Amino acid sequence: MSGQDDLREDPGQDLARWLGNLRNSNGAPTYQVIIDRIRANDPTSSLSMSTLTNAFNGRGFPRYETVVAIARALAGRQAAEEADKEYARARNRRDELERRKRHSAQGGPPVDTASTEPADGKKAQELPAVTVSDATAADLDLTVASARGGVRRRLTLWPIAALTAAAFAAITVVVLADPFSPGHATPASHAGGRASTKDSTADTVGDTSQTSPAAADPGSSSPGADPTAAANDVWTGRSPIAVQAQTVQDVCGSAYFDGTPQQYRAAQTIIPAPPRNAVVLGEAVQVTVQGRTQQSVILTGMRVDVTSSKPAPTHGIVVSYGQCGGGVEVRHFDLDLSRTPPTYTAKPADNFGKITPAVEFPYKISLDDPEVFELTPAKGCGKDKDCTYTVTLQWVADGKTGTTVLDNHGQGFRNLNPDHLPVYRQDPMSADGPTLRPQT
Repeated sequence: MSGQDDLREDPGQDLARWLGNLRNSNGAPTYQVIIDRIRANDPTSSLSMSTLTNAFNGRGFPRYETVVAIARALAGRQAAEEADKEYARARNRRDELERRKRHSAQGGPPVDTASTEPADGKKAQELPAVTVSDATAADLDLTVASARGGVRRRLTLWPIAALTAAAFAAITVVVLADPFSPGHATPASHAGGRASTKDSTADTVGDTSQTSPAAADPGSSSPGADPTAAANDVWTGRSPIAVQAQTVQDVCGSAYFDGTPQQYRAAQTIIPAPPRNAVVLGEAVQVTVQGRTQQSVILTGMRVDVTSSKPAPTHGIVVSYGQCGGGVEVRHFDLDLSRTPPTYTAKPADNFGKITPAVEFPYKISLDDPEVFELTPAKGCGKDKDCTYTVTLQWVADGKTGTTVLDNHGQGFRNLNPDHLPVYRQDPMSADGPTLRPQT
C-alpha cells in the first residue's frame, strides 16, 4: 500500500471492521440485543443506539469505553481484553497518521506512511494491555498509561449482571433464532462436530458441543432412546441449530483460593476480581442456541449429566467479592445435581420486580421469540464435593429429532462446594482498603 493510500485509511474503520467481525462470529445479534446486554452488564450505562451504530459503521473514532463495552457484550472477558489491544493499536495509528498529516501540511518532506516505525528503527510503542475481568466490581477505575508522552486516562469497567447465588455455578442458556452469518462463527455441528469453548472471538467461539441423534440415555425424552424408532424419524445431515457458549462471572460471587488471605491479596491484579488461579464459584455459562434457517425448531427438553465427582479441597479459603448488580430477564430452572440422574425444575423468576412465569418443555424458538434460560444448581453434588456436569438439549426440526450436548470443551461445567473452609469477604469500598474480613 502506498503512503498516500495509507493516509486515506481511517483507523476508525479498522475498529468498525473488527467489531463487525466479532459480532458476526458471535451470532450477529441485533443492535438492540447488544444494547440490552451492555445495560445488563452495567445498569448505569447510557450508551445510545446512535453511538452503537456509529461504532459499527466507522463514523468517527469511538471512545475506548464504547469499544470495550460492545466487545464484552458480544463475547465476554477475553473479547474485552482483545478490544483493549485493538483500540491501542488503532489509536496509535490514528495519532501517527495525524502527526504525518500535520508534518505534510507544514511543508515538510514526504513521509512514507506505509510504516509507523520512527526513523531510529524502533517500533512505536503501543498502550499496555489491561486485563478486563467480568468479575470486576461496579465502576472500578483503572489508570492506563500511554507510551506516547506519558498521557494517562481513566478507564471505567462495568459489572457483569448478577445471575446466580454466590455459592453456585450456573448456566445461562440464551435461545435466539437469528441464523449465523455464513463464513463466520464455528457452531456446534451435527453428528459429533465440535465448536470450541470459552470466550474466543475468532473461529473458536462457543462451547464444545456434540450434536448427535443418539446421544440420550434410555428412558429420557431424547431421540435415540427408543430402539424401535424408525431411522427416518432421526435427523441426519447438518444440524438445524448452531450452538455457542462462553463463561462469564457473577460480579456478586465467591471464589475458592488455595492459600491464605495474605496470599490471595498478593495474587490479585485487579480488585475486587479474584486471582487468576482462583476457582470462581459463581461462574455462569452463556449458551446461544440459534436456528440456521427460517424454519422453527422445537426444544423438547434437556438432560443434565454429572460426569465426574470427587471430594472438595480441605484447605484454602472462600472469598466473597464485589457489589451485586442487575441481571437480564430469564426463564429459571433449578438443577439438583445430588440426584441420580440429576433433575431440573422450572421456577418463576423475579426480574427487577417483574415475575417471569415458569416454563416447561417443549418450547418453540423462532426469529421473533428469543428466550433466555438460566440453569442454577440449587442443589449441588453435595457438601464438600467437587463435580462436573453436562447439559443436553433435545429438539425436533421438520419432524426429525436430535440432541446437542454442551460439555465445555469436554471438561464439563464445574460445581464446587467446599463446605468446611474459612470464608472471607472483600469489600473494595471499605474505608480500610480492600482487606479480607472473616465472614460468619
